[in-house]
Amino acid sequence: MRMPEGKGRWAVTTALALALSACGGGDGVDGGEVCTPAAEKAWAHAHLDDVYLWYKDIIDVPPTNYKRVEDYFSALLVKPRDRFSFVTGKAAFDAFHETGASVDYGVLWSYDPSLGNALRAEFIEPGSPADAGGVHRGDILVGVNGVSIGYIPNRELVRSLNPLPRERVELILNDRSGLNFRYVTLYASEFIHQPVPRVSVLNRPDGSRVGYVLFNDHIRTATDGLAKAIAQLKAAGVSDVVLDLRYNGGGYLSVASQLAYMLSGPNTSGQVFGRLSYNDKHTAENSVVPFIPYDNQGVDLPRLNLNRVYVLTDSRTCSASESVINGLRPFMNVVLVGASTCGKPYGFRQTDYCDKAYFAVRLKMANQSGDSVPETGFTMDCPVRDDLQTPLGDEHEPLLSAALTMQANGSCPNAAAARMRSPTTAPPPMPLPRNPWRENLLDR
Repeated sequence: MRMPEGKGRWAVTTALALALSACGGGDGVDGGEVCTPAAEKAWAHAHLDDVYLWYKDIIDVPPTNYKRVEDYFSALLVKPRDRFSFVTGKAAFDAFHETGASVDYGVLWSYDPSLGNALRAEFIEPGSPADAGGVHRGDILVGVNGVSIGYIPNRELVRSLNPLPRERVELILNDRSGLNFRYVTLYASEFIHQPVPRVSVLNRPDGSRVGYVLFNDHIRTATDGLAKAIAQLKAAGVSDVVLDLRYNGGGYLSVASQLAYMLSGPNTSGQVFGRLSYNDKHTAENSVVPFIPYDNQGVDLPRLNLNRVYVLTDSRTCSASESVINGLRPFMNVVLVGASTCGKPYGFRQTDYCDKAYFAVRLKMANQSGDSVPETGFTMDCPVRDDLQTPLGDEHEPLLSAALTMQANGSCPNAAAARMRSPTTAPPPMPLPRNPWRENLLDR
């Protein structure tokens, strides 16, 4: 069957957006790069002076003060406003965003103020070395390679837990009781991230059915996983959906638009998901992102036609994830449960030079109403602290439990809100830093 003209346009646009983002958005230099430190630093400065959203505010620093181009690039950024621009290895970035492949241990860690800032395993990637090694959500990290974490500088600790290929680490773990020490040895090896690791249908006491979707990364493979999840929930006849974005730092903007389309109703058809604005050297690139109704092969996406959605968030919820919230707000009720998001209304376009991928903030995004993601993050409708213990998707897990209570009676559980707002109560968990390319919004 011949594809309708509009459908072909959307399919090609979406696929091209994904491909361009992965290979550098057409901005990389095809051959001819001079890969010496001096040449790379000169290129990095010229690149920022061209595309950087705040290029007028750059304060020059001597390139000879910095041995690595990454450090020189960082020194040129406009801080503290720019918390986001970065440089990383091209090969690793492309592998992750195209296929989900990553060389890692597969653990997200957070400091838990309710336990004296103990470092706890927050999420274990399915199929990862940590998963195979028996690390569990809620485990407390006591030591690394025979040294108590109290004696390990934070920078060294972050480095130890974000490994290079084939590195090895010995973890000393305990559970919340403090009585069950154990040693776990992990080897950094490649595994494939599952962007949608959990989908379930929850049967409620009133007879309604609520869908739960844990969505962790806006990578190329996410669209198929999301489409299958939405189709499953549609077939089950759910009346509401809880979208868990607490660990989702973003990725491709096209995936965010596709997800927003699948959640929403006909009132978003042909409407604006986001407006992208660039610096005054690139106003010709200012553009509109629609709600994309097709997958990357041009196949119709399923649609739930919801008039509200419950979104679970914390400070890891960033960039493209925040764009889902912001893009849907003019069209439906988006109920936020958890802790404030990271606050990133900005986006990148990958640009490659030599073996590195450069991500300079080059655009700001607004929704159809002209509103951008607040730089302080979204404020919660129902503030709830993650206990870092109860399994995700369990109806007793604090964030999901609060969302289900709101779905049932329209109000935030009083006890949960009171605990979060009390001045004597510990603040939410504080994430241990991970690779910066897990927190991004890529326009193409």
